[in-house]
Amino acid sequence: VTDTDEDSDTDTDSDTQVQEYFERTMDVHGAQREYLVFIPTPTAEAMQSCPVPLLTVVHEADDTPRNMLEWTGLDQLARDNSFAVVAPAAYDRTWVAFPDVWPGDDGEGTSRSNDIVFLDVVVEAVSTEFAVDTARAFAAGHGYGAMMLGYHIQGTGISEVYGEILTTPYSGFGFNAGVDPYGGSGPGGHAD
Repeated sequence: VTDTDEDSDTDTDSDTQVQEYFERTMDVHGAQREYLVFIPTPTAEAMQSCPVPLLTVVHEADDTPRNMLEWTGLDQLARDNSFAVVAPAAYDRTWVAFPDVWPGDDGEGTSRSNDIVFLDVVVEAVSTEFAVDTARAFAAGHGYGAMMLGYHIQGTGISEVYGEILTTPYSGFGFNAGVDPYGGSGPGGHAD
């Protein structure tokens, strides 16, 4: 997995331009993947004295990381509470992309296995670049993003595809799409 910097956005803080949004790309098993890191000014200031919590935010289908942060208000919540946010982007704006858009460079017919590994390594990439406390890493997803988090927490199919064993990097997580990461069905229900 390789990681590269891209152009970043700035937000105005008083009379100075302060960079808060950092666009990044990485190669995950042959596929170029993108993610957005949001470090609000108060969070950057807090990072000077100690690592801050990290929230991974996984957007729904046909959405973007930045839009997810803005319409949910998580950008303001991060600003008010001094935590960092990483928002991975789905491949072609959809999680578990099908063969019509997934290049299949990893030998898979969909992006599901690549998506799962991507969610795993993006936390590591952010913790390498920024002063975040991985013992206080949390995750939230909406719609297909919630489904993707469920797949990630299960590690569904990864060992069969890439020979990797994944463990969740999160201290806590939340869903809103009726996904049970332990195999149940329905809103928050476990299969008995």
